[in-house]
Amino acid sequence: MCQELGKPGLQNFREELSGEELEITSTGTTNYYEILRGFDFDFEEQKLRKYDQNIVEYQKQLNQQREEKITLKYFQYLAVLFVERYLDRYFTNRETLLEEFSSFVEDRNKEIETDSEKHFTPTDNDLDKLAFWMATGSGKTLILHINLWQFDRYSTEEVDNIILITPNSGLTNQHIRKFGESGIIARRLDPDRNRSPTQELVVDVVDIHKLREETGEKTIATDVLEGNNLVFIDEGHRGTTGEEWLERREEVIDEGFAFEYSATFGQALSTTDNKTLQEEYAKSIIYDYSYRYFHEDGFGKDYEILNISNTGLDESRRRFLVGNLLAFFEQKQFYEDHPTAVSEYNLEDPLWIFIGRTVSGSSTSNEFQERTTDVLEAVKFFHTVLAQSEQIIDDIHALINADTEITTEDGEDVFANRFQYLRSLEQDPAGLYADILSGVFQTTSSEGIELLDLSDVDGEIALRAEGSDSPFGVINIGDTSAFLDTAAEDIPEIPQRTDQFRQSLFDTIDEPESAVNVLLGAKKFVEGWDSMRVASMGLMNVGKSKGSEIIQMFGRGIRLRGRNRSLKRSTHLPGDHPPDLELLETLNVFGVQADYIKRFEEYLEQEGIPTGHHKRSVDIDVTEDLRDASLKNLRLDTTASFIEVESLELESSNEYQPEVDLYPKAQRLSSVSQGNATRSKQSHTLDDGVLDLLSWDNIYFDMQDYKRSSDYSNLDIRRSTLRDVLYDKNYTLYAPQSFVSVDSVDDVERIERIVRTILRNYISNFYTDHEALWQSKHRNIETLTEADPNIDFDGFTLRAPEDQESLVDEVDRIADNASQLQTRDAESSYPVVIFDRHIYQPQFDQERFASTNEERVKSTPPALNRGEAEFVRNLRSYVETKRPDIHQNVYLLRNQSRDGIGFAEGGGFYPDFILWVTYDDHQYMTFVDPHGMVYSSQLDDPKVKLSSRIKTIEEQIGDDSITLDSAIISRTNYDKLETEHKKDDFHDHHVFFKEDDYISELFDILDI
Repeated sequence: MCQELGKPGLQNFREELSGEELEITSTGTTNYYEILRGFDFDFEEQKLRKYDQNIVEYQKQLNQQREEKITLKYFQYLAVLFVERYLDRYFTNRETLLEEFSSFVEDRNKEIETDSEKHFTPTDNDLDKLAFWMATGSGKTLILHINLWQFDRYSTEEVDNIILITPNSGLTNQHIRKFGESGIIARRLDPDRNRSPTQELVVDVVDIHKLREETGEKTIATDVLEGNNLVFIDEGHRGTTGEEWLERREEVIDEGFAFEYSATFGQALSTTDNKTLQEEYAKSIIYDYSYRYFHEDGFGKDYEILNISNTGLDESRRRFLVGNLLAFFEQKQFYEDHPTAVSEYNLEDPLWIFIGRTVSGSSTSNEFQERTTDVLEAVKFFHTVLAQSEQIIDDIHALINADTEITTEDGEDVFANRFQYLRSLEQDPAGLYADILSGVFQTTSSEGIELLDLSDVDGEIALRAEGSDSPFGVINIGDTSAFLDTAAEDIPEIPQRTDQFRQSLFDTIDEPESAVNVLLGAKKFVEGWDSMRVASMGLMNVGKSKGSEIIQMFGRGIRLRGRNRSLKRSTHLPGDHPPDLELLETLNVFGVQADYIKRFEEYLEQEGIPTGHHKRSVDIDVTEDLRDASLKNLRLDTTASFIEVESLELESSNEYQPEVDLYPKAQRLSSVSQGNATRSKQSHTLDDGVLDLLSWDNIYFDMQDYKRSSDYSNLDIRRSTLRDVLYDKNYTLYAPQSFVSVDSVDDVERIERIVRTILRNYISNFYTDHEALWQSKHRNIETLTEADPNIDFDGFTLRAPEDQESLVDEVDRIADNASQLQTRDAESSYPVVIFDRHIYQPQFDQERFASTNEERVKSTPPALNRGEAEFVRNLRSYVETKRPDIHQNVYLLRNQSRDGIGFAEGGGFYPDFILWVTYDDHQYMTFVDPHGMVYSSQLDDPKVKLSSRIKTIEEQIGDDSITLDSAIISRTNYDKLETEHKKDDFHDHHVFFKEDDYISELFDILDI
C-alpha cells in the first residue's frame, strides 16, 4: 500500500504528515491530501482526491451525534486511506490486485537470501481479510466504525450478516455503546431475530465464548451464521491462544470478509507455534502503528518503571509500596492544585490500579489462590498505611529525603530524583500523611480499613477506611465470597461488612462524582477497558502471563487525551506549558518481584516500544555584541486578544473576493525543461436563476460548521450575507464550462458544492484580513534583549532512542564537545551550520544528523531543514565574498515557531528567520522564509502577501528609523511551477528562487 501511494514505507509518511494536524481546506479536501498529491502514486490524482473527500465524510459521520468532536490523527487518516485504496481495488478488479500483490512479494523475495526470512506468497483467499496492528489508545474503535462505512461504500453485493466478535461480555456492551456514539445501530446477536434486509447498517455483537457447535441456552451455533458475512474481530490476537477460538471465528467469517484489530499481534504471533496462523497474519496486516510509533510521535503518556525483588511484607517492600503511594498522591495533589491546567490539557483525576498475577487458561483453585494472595497482600498494605501512622510517616520522611536504602546497581537511591513537586510544597512528613489520608483514603483518621461486600453487585468488594462513609477503592476479583472467606482467615484484623444498597463502583469509576482512587485485582482492564484515569500501577508478581496481555495492561495506563484532544504529551506540543505537567503525563509503574518485571520490560522491547530516549543538552552561546547592538524588534501587544475584543459581521465586498480555480491540475515529469506552458482558463459567474435553486439553509449551516472548525468564534455570519456574496459576484471562478452548466438535479448539487467552496474561501479571506489588520494596529517596536523568546530558551536537547547505540554515541559525542561547536571549523566534524552573524551559535543541520535505517538524531527546538540550512550558508557566503563592506552590519536570528514573531496571515505564519541590516543609522528588518511553492496559491499565498501587509504595520508604527520587509525564498524552481505569472511578478512580491542569485536580489529590495 505504501508503494501504491508513492513511498517505500510508513516511515516516509510519518516524516511528511506527523507534524501536521488534519485540517479541512476551503475546497473540502484536507491538508494531508495537499501533501500526498505531491507523492509519486500509481493512480490518477482524482481518485486520491475522492478518497480524501470520503475520509472527510467519515469524520463528519463520526461527529454527527458527538458533543466532543473528533479530528482524525495522521496515523488514523493513513489507516483509513489504505483501506480506501484497498477496497477500491478489491471490488473493482480482484484478479489484478492479487496478481500485482504476488508480483510485489516475488520481487521482494529476490532480494532476500535466507529462505526462512522470505515473505509468504499470497493466495486469493488472503485478500478477504485485513488486520490492523495499532496501539492501545490509538483509536481502533473509530477505525472499525469507519471501516464499516468504507465496506458499505465499495461493496458490490449485500452481505448476509454484519457481526462483531469480542473477547468477553463486557467488551460486547462497550462496543454497542460506542457504536451508538457514532450513530450506528448495534445490538447483541440473537440468531432467532428476523434478519430481513434493511437499508440501515445493523451490527450484531457477540462475545466469542457464546459461539459453539450447537445452540444452547447461552450459546449460538456457528452454522446458523454461515454465509457471506462482514465480520469484525476485536482483540484479534485472541485467535492465537486456542484452536477452538480460531475455528469458531473462521466458521462465522465463512465466505465473507473480515477486519481484525489488535494492539499486540506481534507479541501474540511470536509466542505461538501455529505457522499457518503466523503466515495468515503476515499477509493480512494492512497497517502497523504499534506502540513504538505511537510513543515516538508523542502520543500517549511517558512512563517510568521501578522494580524491587524483595518478597514478603518486610521494611524494604513496605517502603517501596509507600513510594508508589507517594508518587500517586503527588499526581493527585498536582491535579487538585492546578484545575486550569488540568482542564486545558484534558487530564483526568488520577487512579491507582493494583494488579496481582494474571492467569491464562482455565481457572483452577490453585491459580485462584495465587491471584487471591497477591490481592490480599495489597489489602494488607493499605491496612498498614492507615493503622500504622508513625511507621508510614517515617517512610515518607525517608522517601522525600531519598534515604530509603533501596538503591540502584550504582548505589543511588531509586527515589533520588522523585517527588520534586511535593518537596516544593515544603510540607513536613506528618502533614503529607494527613493529606494522603484525606486525598486518597477519604478519611481524617488512621484506624485501618474495612472490606465492604457489595451484595447487590457481582464481583465487587469496596475498600473503605474505618469511620469513613465513602469507599476509596474497589476490588474486582470475580468470586467475591471465596475471596472474603480467605481474607477472614488470613487477615482477621480487617473487619468485613455488607452493603445491600450501594451500586457498582467499577461501572461508575469514570464518573466525575466517583470517589474511587484505587482499583485492585481487576483483569477487566486488560482487554477493552478504556478509562483515561489510570496514572499509577502497582504490579505484584505480574509477568508470568502471555506478553500480549502485559502489553495491553500497560496500554491501559498510557492513554491520554491531551490539549485540544491531540492525544499528545505537552512535550510534543508547541509553546510553553505549565511546570510539572509531566506528573500527569507520566505513567508510574511500581513492580514487586524484579524477575517478572524484567520480563515485562523485555516484552516492551520485543513489541518495539522504546524503553526510553537518551537525551543530552547543548547550550547556545549568545554573541553579546550582536545581541546588544540595539536591534529593533517587532512584537505583538499580547494584552489584548483579537477573538476576545473584536466582533466581526461578515459583509459582502469585492475587497475579499477569492480566486477559485476548479481546473484539474496535472503534474509533469520531464528530463528536459519545457518552460511554463500557459493555458487559457474560462472565468464564470453563476447565474442568479441557478443560485435561486440552491438550499441556502444547508449552505448556511455548513458555513457555521466551517466557522466553528476554523475557530472564528467572534465572527457573525448571516444567511443574507452569504447570498449577497454570490449574487453580488464577489468572487472569481475559473472552471471548465461543463462544471457550471445546469441540465439536471445532479448539476444543481455540483453548483451547491462550488458555492460552498467559494464561500469558505471568502470567509477565510475576510477573517484573516481583519485579524491581520487588527494585529498591525497592535504591534510595537522594542529593543531586542536577552529575554526575547528567540534567544532566552534552554538550548538544544538532542535525543536518540536508547536502543540505537550508534545514535546514542553520536548524541554523546556532540554534547561532550559542545564547546567546540562555536566556530566554522566545527562544520567539518559536527552537524552544525556556523554563521558568525547569527546571534547565537550553534545551529544544527537536520540532514547531517547521524541516522540509521529506522531512526535519526533529533533536536528540540528543531534543527534547520535543507532549505533553511542552504539559506544560512548562502547568506554567509554573500556577505563574506560579495559584500564584505556590510558584513559587520548584518544580524540573523532564527525565529522560533509559536514563541517567536508570528502573523495572522495563512492562519498563523512564523517566518523562519529575522534578518537585520544596519546602514547609515537606519535598520532594515526583514522576515525571510524558505518556502515550497508547488502547493501554494503563489501570489495569492497569504505568506507572500505579507510583503505588502507589513508595510501597513511599518506605517502604523511610525518609526522612520526602521524599514520592515518580508521575503519568500522559493525552494521550488521557477520552471517547475505551473503558473501564468512571470518571474518578475514574483520578484515584485518579494518571492525569489533558489536557482538564482537570490541573496543579491533580497538585498536589492533593501536598496543597500
